[in-house]
Amino acid sequence: MENYRPTQIISVPAIFHTLIKPLSERPEFCSRVRNLTSGGIKISKRLLDIYKRKLGLVISEGYGLTEASPVVTWNGLDRPPKFGTVGPPLSCCQVKIVDDSGKELPPGQEGEVLVRGLNIFSGYLDKPEHTQDAFTDGWLKTGDLGSLDEENYLTLTGLKKDMINVFGLKVYPKEVERLLMYHPDIESAHIWEEWHRKYGEIVVGEIFLRQGSVMNERGFFNWCRQNISPYKIPRKIRMI
Repeated sequence: MENYRPTQIISVPAIFHTLIKPLSERPEFCSRVRNLTSGGIKISKRLLDIYKRKLGLVISEGYGLTEASPVVTWNGLDRPPKFGTVGPPLSCCQVKIVDDSGKELPPGQEGEVLVRGLNIFSGYLDKPEHTQDAFTDGWLKTGDLGSLDEENYLTLTGLKKDMINVFGLKVYPKEVERLLMYHPDIESAHIWEEWHRKYGEIVVGEIFLRQGSVMNERGFFNWCRQNISPYKIPRKIRMI
């Protein structure tokens, strides 16, 4: 920030949490910033309050996914933000909420978030069956649960899929369990999500070692770093 003098920061809640101390110590940084936008996972009201009360800065939330290249809604500068929501759809996007049968729901009712628009991807590379499952009548099924209000602001309420949202990246517990089974000392594995106050959703789990295994945590994490994408590696593990 000292070298490049940014006027906007677009990041995830964990980074904004880390920036509290340096921004507090260098108020001249705050005076340059015109826009703070957070995405990836839901930001806590506590963090929003700290920025507003201590730093005089407002963080706006947005929502997107890789398949939507990558923003769908945003509490932007052209409309009043509604904190607790992720804003209205961008001009290039449409959003609707549907129930399990695919029926569109009225404002205020929770269902799956479906999106379509100019920034939606055309499909997964060499995976036509995944592409087919991802769409319904031209709408992308996000796997996220939410509701729209009367002014078309989106509020996210949870996940429909068995998925962990790590800084906006999708981690499927069953996939991590399958990858861990390639380790010769692991008999089985159970992976789930846990909420971390600073980082949001993290990957945790337990592994069951084969009889006679002498593997320790250090060896486990060394193997993971060589064989699993960093954001999929469990942050906490219990060996049994």
